[in-house]
Amino acid sequence: MRIRITIAYDGRRFAGWQIQPGKRTVQEELNRALSELYAAPVYVTGAGRTDSGVHARGQVAHFDVASPRVPVHRLVRAARHFLPQDIAIRAASEAASDFHACFSTLARRYIYSYVIDEIFPFEQGIAALWPHSGRPDHARILEILAPLAGEHDFTSFSLKDCSAKTRVRSLQPVTVADTERGFRLDFTADGFLRRMIRMILGQLEASYPHPDAALEMQRILDARDNALCAPAASPAGLYLEEIIYPEIYAREA
Repeated sequence: MRIRITIAYDGRRFAGWQIQPGKRTVQEELNRALSELYAAPVYVTGAGRTDSGVHARGQVAHFDVASPRVPVHRLVRAARHFLPQDIAIRAASEAASDFHACFSTLARRYIYSYVIDEIFPFEQGIAALWPHSGRPDHARILEILAPLAGEHDFTSFSLKDCSAKTRVRSLQPVTVADTERGFRLDFTADGFLRRMIRMILGQLEASYPHPDAALEMQRILDARDNALCAPAASPAGLYLEEIIYPEIYAREA
């Protein structure tokens, strides 16, 4: 039996999603908790690998169990007793046998949250401070990011040791919206390279005051050289918001 779950987590005390020797990870905690719940080894496969300090509201994973010891409709409540406070299973459902949390995806959506002028103590690690004074001009942000929309080789905005077979990704136009304390940027693509969004935003932060910022973004993209990119933005503001699937799998878990 294949089960699909939607997960939220606070990434501050995790070394990322994927299991790593000697480090606390989301995948490891889920494996442990679900193995205890089902009294059998359980291995979860996630839709995306978030880095250390990155959060999620809509991560999706699947796992297989031989016997439904816990009815699926009771899984969300039952798992609370085994999971740490910084992970929650938001929804669960039985999935088709050919559903794969990672390989069945059409797109992934992330949100990056900035606050303006000052970061309050309770915002530490869950939002990033915009490095320039006052609210930015939304039109200017969109102008700077516009060269990245569409299908491109994003080598300049990825780590050199990235193991992806190709660095070509199709990024939808980024959107921006005000929030009570700042603003947020919304990124949707068919996939993201390691640290891609944070490197794009690091360059946005660095380029924003410059009149030729959009041309600079285009130049860096075309160069396919990450040495030209500014340092990556903080992981604190980044949230995996949604995993998008074909209609056949599109029901909410």
